[in-house]
Amino acid sequence: MGFGASVGAGSSRAALRAPGGKGLRLGGRCPCRMRLLTSAPMSRAAELSVVLPCFNEAGNVARVVREAAELAAHVATLEIVVVDDGSTDETASIVEGLAVPGLRLVRHDENRGYGAALRSGLLAARHDHVLYVDGDGQIDPRQVAPHLAELRGDRVLCGFRAPRRDPWTRTLSGFAWTSLVGLTLGVHARDLNCAFKVFPRAFLREARLEAEGAAVDAELLFEARRLGLRWTEVPVAHRPRVTGQATGAKPTVILRALGELSRLRTRATAPFREPERALPL
Repeated sequence: MGFGASVGAGSSRAALRAPGGKGLRLGGRCPCRMRLLTSAPMSRAAELSVVLPCFNEAGNVARVVREAAELAAHVATLEIVVVDDGSTDETASIVEGLAVPGLRLVRHDENRGYGAALRSGLLAARHDHVLYVDGDGQIDPRQVAPHLAELRGDRVLCGFRAPRRDPWTRTLSGFAWTSLVGLTLGVHARDLNCAFKVFPRAFLREARLEAEGAAVDAELLFEARRLGLRWTEVPVAHRPRVTGQATGAKPTVILRALGELSRLRTRATAPFREPERALPL
């Protein structure tokens, strides 16, 4: 199966404690210094990290981890990083009890937000390419397998839900958010917040990631465009949520995302400045 349309630059199970600081920045160099990125396709026997952000997903996380583990048959090296964002249920203990090779657990002491959870997972990833899929079980991570041979160091792979299996209110709000980000930042994706994206790890080391909430996908693609990457969109099957509760439509989540989008807009219109460095003595 080949890639779809391209857009972008042109237009061990041991628990880890995530850093508690806000506004973490991965790298921060000038876009012209992205020497680590390459346009060469990866071989089928690639390294892959799978990041699964979770909040109160005790009923779903084991299934998603086991599905992700099946990707080991398609790559040379696989790791699975589950991020427990301060869950109040048994999410963490379930993950700790899974006998899955390459599985690691990152824990937040408190619920910090979707963007913070995803960023912690991206920071913890060790392999050349990083797939993230939510721990709610609505997207099967094994859908990345047909695309592994075509992953590139200068390209992001973005899924779009076809069709989306959510209540119409969430589908409508998702369309509105995608449209608003396109108008505000000029970042255009068919399904912006679809939790199925593959990033080159070299990009993640350079990207400036600060969003703690639901604007993290907008920020990731905003940074991808700033650093000269393009993205390719592919359809992914989307399953109804079987158990657990979605939090993306809460008013507090929406207001937080709007605030983050406003700050991204400010970044988009501000001149780029190199990070300050200490002068040699």
